[in-house]
Amino acid sequence: LANLPAMMFRNRAHGGLNMVYHRGDGHIGWVDPRGNRAADGEDS
Repeated sequence: LANLPAMMFRNRAHGGLNMVYHRGDGHIGWVDPRGNRAADGEDS
C-alpha cells in the first residue's frame, strides 16, 4: 500500500470511492460503501 496504512481510490465498476487498508492482524481490508448494489443505483 505504498507504505501508507490506507489508500482511497475510485472503483472503476461503479465510480464510487473505496478504501483498502492494512489491518492490525497483518491482512488487507477493503471498504466498499456501495456493497453489492446494482450499478444502475437500484438495490439488489
